[in-house]
Amino acid sequence: MSEMYSANEASIGYVMGMWQSNLGLDDWQIEFSLQDDLEGENETLGFCSAVPNSKTAIIFLKKENQGKETLEDVILHELIHLMMGEYDQAVDIAFEHSNTHIGMAKMVYDSGERTIQSIAQAFLRLRKTMEKAKNG
Repeated sequence: MSEMYSANEASIGYVMGMWQSNLGLDDWQIEFSLQDDLEGENETLGFCSAVPNSKTAIIFLKKENQGKETLEDVILHELIHLMMGEYDQAVDIAFEHSNTHIGMAKMVYDSGERTIQSIAQAFLRLRKTMEKAKNG
């Protein structure tokens, strides 16, 4: 089933605030920027740029999505990247220094993306289960 969304500041602020708190990222200063299109492949719906030492980040979000991901999916995925900042930095370094092993660096990157997406989906299922239990 397709979950189309059109991002707006109110919905982003609500979702970002909820998950930032739930993930223990309250001490981070996180901004967002809505974009008509993002760098990279057409499937890219969001990415974050972070400075872990100062706990600041900006999350870039694609305004429109025709795919299966919800706005909450994308925001949660990017917030988990902040939690895994050291891992992401290691992957970036691997790409920079792996002229002969670019395939290995890509494999590590793809593995990390799948892991982050799995964690995000688990959190979303947990939230939905807890809401159902709360509402009876």
